[in-house]
Amino acid sequence: MVYEIIWESGEHSLANYDSEEEMLSAVAAHHNRAKSGEKAGPAGGPATRVAKVFAYKSDPTATEDSLSADVLKAELAAAVDDIADENGVVALGDLFGAVQKLRSSTVASGPHESNYKVKEDKTFTIADIEKAA
Repeated sequence: MVYEIIWESGEHSLANYDSEEEMLSAVAAHHNRAKSGEKAGPAGGPATRVAKVFAYKSDPTATEDSLSADVLKAELAAAVDDIADENGVVALGDLFGAVQKLRSSTVASGPHESNYKVKEDKTFTIADIEKAA
C-alpha cells in the first residue's frame, strides 16, 4: 500500500510498505526518535513528529487522462466562472491552467490534510501510531 505521512510541520511524504504493521512500526519508530530529539536517520537531520498517516490502496499520484462528458462540462463551467474577470472575459492562458488542474492528482490542502484528490482508504491518527510503538 501507499502511505501519505503528514508531519507535524505540515510537510508530506509518500512511502510504500508491504503491510499496515510494517508502516506502523516504521512510522512509530521515527515519531519516537523525534519525541526524544534524535536524528531522523543516516542523513543526520532532526526527526520530525508525525501528525497522521493516510493509506491508499492505489497510487494517489496517478492522474486522470479522461473524464465523462458530464463531469468535464461541470468542472469546466466551474473553472470558467472562477477565472472570468468582471466583464465575463476569460484569458486563454488561465483556461489552460484550469484544464491542467483538472488533470493534476493534487489539491491545495491544509497543513495536516491530504495533498491528493483521491480519497484515502484509511486514516491513522497519532494515537494509532503511538499505540503501535
